[in-house]
Amino acid sequence: MNQYLYQNQNQNMNQNMNQNMNQNMNQNMNQNMNQNINQNMNQNMNQNINQNMNQNMNQNMNQNMNQNMNQNINQNMNQNMNQNMNQNMNQNMNQNMNQNMNQNMNQNQMNYQQQNQMINNNNNNNNNNNNNNNRIMEKTQMPKNTRLVATLPHGDVVCAVVTSDPFRYIYTGGKGCIKIWDTLKIKDKSMPVEPIASIDCLDGYIRACKVTPDSRSLIVAGESKYIVICDITKPQPTIQARLQSPPSAEATYSLSTSMDSRYLFSCSSDGCIYVWDIHTSKLIKTLRGHSDSVTCCSMTPDGKLVTGSLDKTVRIWDVGPEKEMTKIDFESQIFSLGVSPKVPWISVGLESSIVDIRYLMDCNNEYKLRGHSKCVLSLKYAPSGDWFVTTGKDHQWIIWKGPYGGLIFSRVEQASILCCDISSCGNYFVTGTGNKYANVYEIDY
Repeated sequence: MNQYLYQNQNQNMNQNMNQNMNQNMNQNMNQNMNQNINQNMNQNMNQNINQNMNQNMNQNMNQNMNQNMNQNINQNMNQNMNQNMNQNMNQNMNQNMNQNMNQNMNQNQMNYQQQNQMINNNNNNNNNNNNNNNRIMEKTQMPKNTRLVATLPHGDVVCAVVTSDPFRYIYTGGKGCIKIWDTLKIKDKSMPVEPIASIDCLDGYIRACKVTPDSRSLIVAGESKYIVICDITKPQPTIQARLQSPPSAEATYSLSTSMDSRYLFSCSSDGCIYVWDIHTSKLIKTLRGHSDSVTCCSMTPDGKLVTGSLDKTVRIWDVGPEKEMTKIDFESQIFSLGVSPKVPWISVGLESSIVDIRYLMDCNNEYKLRGHSKCVLSLKYAPSGDWFVTTGKDHQWIIWKGPYGGLIFSRVEQASILCCDISSCGNYFVTGTGNKYANVYEIDY
């Protein structure tokens, strides 16, 4: 029995032990499994989170980088585009300005050449040696007489004079001041002869004044570094702009403008001709060639600029490409010149008292007119080209047949006649004198 009990006990003990062991083993296995599962899950979760975070970070970084790159690219593209646009605009503006100048001058040149061709064709059809004179003078009106209409008391030496188009106003220049005269009032004998306005322009003497072809501006220059542009569209003219010449140009002796009123040519004491843009008041070109002061200038009908100098030369310029085309030598210093508006002849007033006339197509074709006893100070062609007037230090003005001479009549005034102008209608001319007066003459045909 004891043995049986003992066996039962052992069996029970073994069973209990096995059960406990199995339970413990199962528990441990379960715990280990759970721990492994949890660890794996945590690891997977962490990996996924990290992967997602990394992906998001990479995406954000890539997006930011792309955005920055795009912004930089766009900025660079915009900067480059703006630079290119500005460069192109500047290039186009410069090209257009030169093209416009060249086109206008080329068009004028074509018209002038056609006119000259017609003249040459007519010459070839004539066998008579004197036909040149007869042909040019036919169907023209020559002045027969002049009458003094008014004497304008400027109050100072009148060094420059110009008339408006149409002939309503006369502008006289003395020491620093321009005075404006109304022709309707000066013809009225019941009214005192006095200026209707004045403009203080310069410190020194005014040596040149010019009304632009559009009749909007009066340009004044002289013994000063400044050139003054006045607005004459208002009842009281005002100074619109002051152009400062380069330091070497201590004085300006003559002015001319392009037919479109865009460009101004100023002849200076330093031997240069300066080209200005009237609209912008900027110096755009400099023409160099003369070796002494440039005293006078005029435009040809085809847009060439003709200049005369104390260096005893006349030079003809193609101002578009800034090119000197022709140089003509003379026997003495040149004080004045004029270009015929009809045919290619120029008349030059010399210090020697001679009026020297040259044919531009053949500068050896020359006429010398003798009538003055002292230097010829000013010269002006009538708009018709049929006649021209010269004035001199000998107190005398002379009217000549155009384009190349033949004295019609003359008159002596009380002092040197420094300047003159002819009205756009051709019926009046004005002289400025050293006795502080300007004289207005009416022409009888």
